Amino acid sequence: MSSGSKIAIVVAIAVVAIVVIVGGLMVAGVGLFWFRATARDETARHEAIAALEEAMAQKADEVAAQAAPEAVEPEVAAASDARPLAERRREAIARGAAYLVKEQEPAGSWGQGNVGITALCADALLWSGKAAKDGPVGRAIAFLLKHQKDD
Repeated sequence: MSSGSKIAIVVAIAVVAIVVIVGGLMVAGVGLFWFRATARDETARHEAIAALEEAMAQKADEVAAQAAPEAVEPEVAAASDARPLAERRREAIARGAAYLVKEQEPAGSWGQGNVGITALCADALLWSGKAAKDGPVGRAIAFLLKHQKDD
């Protein structure tokens, strides 16, 4: 297996890990929304959001460190370590978001039209910096609203 294939596999694993992390943080976000609705002052809300963002960045750093491929040659390792981790993380998130956009169905869903998967993918795109009015996120929201149950 070539080193390019190994890197592609590791990148795919990192993207999946980020999606899983975002899904887990979405659950944590429910608590944040509750806190936001009941907090009495603006400062506490900002501190909670900053703490959540810091936890996400730290977890992403840990996942990236665990998923880093071992280079075949020392020169490759030195070149890959030359870029700051934050830059590599941003690039990985951008690649993951591009993959999600590429895999989105024309109707706005992902996969077989599962609303849960679609909501997670839309949330991941929002966390990656896409706006709700952007094409892929907008199509996903339209799909979710169309399939929303009355309860």
